[in-house]
Amino acid sequence: MGYHPDKTSRGAFLLTLIFILFCVSCTSPGKIRERNRNNLSRLTLDMSLQQVLAVMKRPYRSETLNLTGGERLELLYYHTDLKTPDGAVTDDELTPVVLLGGKVIGWGWILLQRFRQDQGTQGLPSQAKEGPKDIRKDVEKLDMY
Repeated sequence: MGYHPDKTSRGAFLLTLIFILFCVSCTSPGKIRERNRNNLSRLTLDMSLQQVLAVMKRPYRSETLNLTGGERLELLYYHTDLKTPDGAVTDDELTPVVLLGGKVIGWGWILLQRFRQDQGTQGLPSQAKEGPKDIRKDVEKLDMY
């Protein structure tokens, strides 16, 4: 008595197992990093948040800062590099996409560091009278990665 699977159910099981392994390999961290690097080249200045998400999909992490003057700085961090294969994702393995007032002003750590220098050490202006400075023209010549 007992259960004796026939060849058809074994074949279905194997096909299911192969399908699951295929799906897992499609979403591996290496594939995600490669997809994110490729999609960064599709971004353009002044894209909206919705347009960025349509191209880049869900970020690894994000943060929003409310600046003096009412502007919002949105930072979307995408996993693009592998520095140390230790299972931990560190900041140097991420690329920030920076949006000011809902529009892309650029991407990369150089841009974010420059923006923070212009706005104060923490990225927030202490008593800015003129509001956030638009630095798009200043960084057009810099390597954004």
